[in-house]
Amino acid sequence: MAFTVLLLACGDELTDVDPLPAGNGYRDAPWTLHPDSPFTRRIGGHPPGSRYIYYNDLPLFPLPEEPGFAQDGAVVVKEVYDEDEALSYIAVMRRLPEHAQAAEDGWVYSLSRDNGKTETVYELCETCHIDPLSIGSLWAPPPR
Repeated sequence: MAFTVLLLACGDELTDVDPLPAGNGYRDAPWTLHPDSPFTRRIGGHPPGSRYIYYNDLPLFPLPEEPGFAQDGAVVVKEVYDEDEALSYIAVMRRLPEHAQAAEDGWVYSLSRDNGKTETVYELCETCHIDPLSIGSLWAPPPR
């Protein structure tokens, strides 16, 4: 319960980005479902439940020797479900280093509690996701 209150209390409204595809369109091509979805292992910062991760058609890792660099415009969408498999929230990462609301690592982190209709900037995500080799980086797709 404390986690939910924390999520609702953080962030400004996200501005100047393309909205998520309507009607969960990120579940369709050219978007890709991470092959290891759903993630169910308990990870700090996430409530118990499952996480489905989708990413758009822009490469997240164009240079194998530099896994932390994603192509600008790359988008990762994570649907987070509670233990009863009800959608809790949608977390979004957009690689937009020049965006006014981008974190230090060049990603804009946001959350939606209304199925993607509105998003709120949520900078706490950067704590784990800034390091592409950390446990928090399970969003990364495998090499193709």
